[in-house]
Amino acid sequence: FTAHRARCSDRSGRIDRSGRILVAGYREMGPAVHEKDFAVARLRADGALDTSFGTGGLVTLDREGNADWATWVGVTTYGKIMVAGWADTATNQLAVVRLNDDGSLDASFGQGGWMTTCADAHGFAGALSEVDEVYVVGGTGSAPGRAVITRTDPSGNPDPLANCAVAN
Repeated sequence: FTAHRARCSDRSGRIDRSGRILVAGYREMGPAVHEKDFAVARLRADGALDTSFGTGGLVTLDREGNADWATWVGVTTYGKIMVAGWADTATNQLAVVRLNDDGSLDASFGQGGWMTTCADAHGFAGALSEVDEVYVVGGTGSAPGRAVITRTDPSGNPDPLANCAVAN
């Protein structure tokens, strides 16, 4: 989709409790492959951008200036917006972001609204438990064909018992 004269690619969608549509993916910030940022758009039920969210209905998030790809969006039981994917920090890592209803980062989650973990991993899908734990499943570059999973508590702390578990 196109928003604010920038090309965006959607990867996941969700309808919140108010009937608004959330779409997550990435926004191309330039021509190079590493110039992508998390992007979340919110539309009203009639399909128009919800201008009360982010800047004109769009939130763009960058973690350390490299490629960031959102691949999943969810809404917690108390209305917070969760976005997962991967962030290219020193290496690719699973990434989870929590947003407030207006699209601002929820600084009480993880470190300033972000949680990154599992070096050399790409997050592809996510899920929320009934108690708002976030599960992210992805793959690893060092072990092609193997899955990696992590779980965070509702505050954005990785669960030491289920963090970066690799499965065949």
